[in-house]
Amino acid sequence: MPRQTGLGPPLRRGRKNGILCEKGKIFTKGALRVDVMNDTFDIITIGGATVDVFVDTGRKIAKGDYIRIPIGSKNLVKNIHFDTGGGGTNVACAMSKLGFRVAIITKIGNDHNSVLILNALKKFGCDTKFVVKEVGSSDYSIILDAMGRDRTVLTIKHMNDRLRFEELRLSKIRTEWFYFCTMMGESLKTQIRLVEHAQKKGIRIVYNCSSYIIEKKEEGFMKILKSARVLIVNRKEARLLTGLDDIEEMADWIIALGPEVVAITDGPEGAYAFKSDLGYFIRPHKVEVVENTGAGDSFGAAFMAGYIRQGDIRYALELGTTEAESVIQHLGAKNRLLDFNEIEARIKKDTHEIVRLR
Repeated sequence: MPRQTGLGPPLRRGRKNGILCEKGKIFTKGALRVDVMNDTFDIITIGGATVDVFVDTGRKIAKGDYIRIPIGSKNLVKNIHFDTGGGGTNVACAMSKLGFRVAIITKIGNDHNSVLILNALKKFGCDTKFVVKEVGSSDYSIILDAMGRDRTVLTIKHMNDRLRFEELRLSKIRTEWFYFCTMMGESLKTQIRLVEHAQKKGIRIVYNCSSYIIEKKEEGFMKILKSARVLIVNRKEARLLTGLDDIEEMADWIIALGPEVVAITDGPEGAYAFKSDLGYFIRPHKVEVVENTGAGDSFGAAFMAGYIRQGDIRYALELGTTEAESVIQHLGAKNRLLDFNEIEARIKKDTHEIVRLR
């Protein structure tokens, strides 16, 4: 697959919208050119995979800024919703929906929840051949009273931090991009070694790091950051990383480390994207927020979709914001992901206010 130069959409091979190609054939379908002979992925995500349980108590247990449940009490809940989550799966599914050939590297257990995770990935057309399975329980999260932008998450990580480099099918990994989500423990060490592999193979990296890993100052974390072509963080994370308050100063500090592109989200206030000589701010539409757990992942996925397609951070900002606005109006990170035609139609119908900053 030729490298993307901003001159057109990525190549995709195999099945598209129900059409299965014959091996070695090339055809055009919608916005995508399909080459079934090339086995290189457009992007491979490396991150967590969980089953998420959304528990709606009707706000019965929320007391001010705290959740309080009397010890020994039995509490009726209003509703329970099961979904899959984790940055690795969220980004993979979003980018596959947008027309990219996507695989995921993650680790899951051999329990019933692992089946739910794999089925969700396959539903969106993600390749799961790099998913590592181990005896034990898959990762699990309980999201209590997710209302708008507020939620409390209880999570257990059996597998997310235990991905070993030796478990990867390295000789089979062919991709244009790696999308690194935050991982810790043995999995972080694996990501660091994947950086070395990426440098040897000319694979570009996008990194979405969390405040947790920034605060922990884990050994090797900065190596990933400095090697990334694109860094995606929120404003709090950027402040923790740089010690600065001004958005442009934050971006310049990060760019000086190595990334060519920095995207900084700021919740309901909007989002920013910078290169060394260019910067934009986008103001989001006012929408009813049902739940925002997958907002960052959906923004990051669509931002990268736009950047890979056109090499334009302004366009990438609009795709990322439009996707996030769709997702936060529904429960769960995958329930209203948009395909490329849908996202383009929304932008055409109701464009955002975008301001050039430099």
